[in-house]
Amino acid sequence: MFDGDLDGAIFVSASTGIDSTTAGLTPATPVRSISHAMTRAAATGRVQVYVAGGNYAAFAVANGIHVFGGYDQNFQRGNPLSGATLTNVGGAFVSSLDTYAAIVAISLSQPTTLSGLLLTQSVPAGSTASGAGRN
Repeated sequence: MFDGDLDGAIFVSASTGIDSTTAGLTPATPVRSISHAMTRAAATGRVQVYVAGGNYAAFAVANGIHVFGGYDQNFQRGNPLSGATLTNVGGAFVSSLDTYAAIVAISLSQPTTLSGLLLTQSVPAGSTASGAGRN
């Protein structure tokens, strides 16, 4: 049994998902990327994104959308920081901000949740990881 709000959710799986305009509405038809899940959530009025364990690219948080990692490939909850449910979001260079980030959250005016995600940031040799002055 799924642990969450089935009717208000978008589902994401890096291993079995497909980023399409019809995917993500059920655990059996997940999207592949968290970025696409944000788009689908906004388009469908759904406010929760459930992410199966896997490696994901950096993404921008959508206002009022709640993102929960730590699910296995059948969307059963587990330990989000180990094994098959490890939900890793890797950082990348964000040119519009001129910095490296795993998640971008700017001008959020509604409650927005991020939970069960491991954020990892690769920084090229000669660069310094910094969030100084950025909130």
